[in-house]
Amino acid sequence: NLHIFETNNDNFRVREMKRTYFINLLAEVNIENIVEECASIAIYGSHASGNYDEKSDVDILIIGEEQHVKRDVIVKIMEKIGKEFQLNVIPIIKWEKMKKNKDPFVESILRNHILIKGVEL
Repeated sequence: NLHIFETNNDNFRVREMKRTYFINLLAEVNIENIVEECASIAIYGSHASGNYDEKSDVDILIIGEEQHVKRDVIVKIMEKIGKEFQLNVIPIIKWEKMKKNKDPFVESILRNHILIKGVEL
C-alpha cells in the first residue's frame, strides 16, 4: 500500500514547521561558514516563508564582499542538503543605499527573511 502525503502550505503551522526544520538543517551544516567575514547572512524567499517544496532553491543574501565567499564550502553544503543555492552578495554600502531608496528587492527581503548571522538587515 503506497501512501503519498503532501503538506498544506496554506496552513500556518505547516509553514512554521517547515521553516523551523530548515533553520535547524542549516545550523547542522554550519551555513555561517560560507563566508569568511560579512555584515549579515540571511535566507529569504520560499524557505524563509515556509512555502518551499523539494524543487525550491535556497535564496541567500550576504551583505559583504564577493571575495570573502567560500564557493567550495557552498558546493559541499548544497550536495549535503540536496538543494541549489541562489546567492546574492551585496556590499554593505550598496545595501544601505538600496534600503534608503526603498528598492523593491530590498523591501521584499526586509518583509520576509531569516537572519542567519550578523547584524539585522
